[in-house]
Amino acid sequence: MKGPQSNILLVTERLQQSQNYMEHILSRLRNWNTVFVENNNTLPIMDFDRLPAVVLLSVSTISFAQEVASRLHVDGLKLPVWFVIDELLFTRELPQSILGLKEEKLHPIGLNWLVKRDT
Repeated sequence: MKGPQSNILLVTERLQQSQNYMEHILSRLRNWNTVFVENNNTLPIMDFDRLPAVVLLSVSTISFAQEVASRLHVDGLKLPVWFVIDELLFTRELPQSILGLKEEKLHPIGLNWLVKRDT
């Protein structure tokens, strides 16, 4: 993703409530975090440039995002974790539908520079 100061690599994981999502995402985040730390806070993915990276958890509702956030315990991770919430996409623009995670709480990130391109 092209940011105002540099590009950002978004690694997207879709969480489904019908799956064992906590075990799955905790395992994935531990693995991603290990690679992230070992590679100087970047993720070497295929042919992508080594860029600052964020794991973007895609979820259906605010309540599901809050449940996941309260159980993730990301304080031990160096890798940033954001949520994109489908429910918010219906009522807001994309920048307001992406929330950050800090100390098990969701908060606005302020991606106001993220704008829809004219096609």
